[in-house]
Amino acid sequence: MMGVVCLYVQTKTINIMYAVREDIQGLVKAIDVVCMKAAQAARDGYQLIVLSDKLAGKRLVPIR
Repeated sequence: MMGVVCLYVQTKTINIMYAVREDIQGLVKAIDVVCMKAAQAARDGYQLIVLSDKLAGKRLVPIR
């Protein structure tokens, strides 16, 4: 019988949305923020970083 291995993975979810009205400046700012948050999450020991577009809608769009 094989032993059971239990793995615990710390997960960080990062919002990748920006306001449509902010145009290219909003996109650039959003990319910078996502990069900073992802880098900080990695430094903080998170092993899995999820980029979320859950809040997408008419006014908020995801980084593409």
